[in-house]
Amino acid sequence: MRAFDEIDGEKARFVDFLDEARADQAAQQRSRERWLRQQVTEEARLAGTLVNLAERRAPVAVRVANGRTHRGEIAVVGLDFCLVRGTVDAYLALDGLAWVRPTGSCGAVAMGDRPAQADLSLIELLGRLAPDRPRVALFLRGDPDPLAGHLRAVGLDVLTLQIAGDGRDTCFVPTSALWEVVLTRD
Repeated sequence: MRAFDEIDGEKARFVDFLDEARADQAAQQRSRERWLRQQVTEEARLAGTLVNLAERRAPVAVRVANGRTHRGEIAVVGLDFCLVRGTVDAYLALDGLAWVRPTGSCGAVAMGDRPAQADLSLIELLGRLAPDRPRVALFLRGDPDPLAGHLRAVGLDVLTLQIAGDGRDTCFVPTSALWEVVLTRD
């Protein structure tokens, strides 16, 4: 009988050992997952986070440093801008953003160290649009009033805008002043 008792005791110790090992393994797995989430969060970049939101087609509110807010979906993320498609198409310089807030149930922290979706800067994009002479409203750093007119040309560091009116007024805008470009309808 004693042998059976010893075997039962050894089985119980072995079961306890397995339970402890499983609990330790589960704790290590949770710790590793927490560490990986922390790493992803700590390495997050705005552009990568915007790419994640764009891919999820998450509705967002985006505040520009000039106080304007755009609501819609992030349609594309370029090297230094994002396009928020809502009631208007707003091309927003990333360095002019005050905040981005998902308006749906996103439930995630900022994460993503991913490259832009479009290998294109805002100025390159505007240069491609300029031959069509689109009507735009430009919102500039330090200026509460937009400049509206037709985009005529884009240089290395200057935009040429034909101001709305008689067609003779031209305005030259340094590209470094751009915070927001909104395509408008005639």
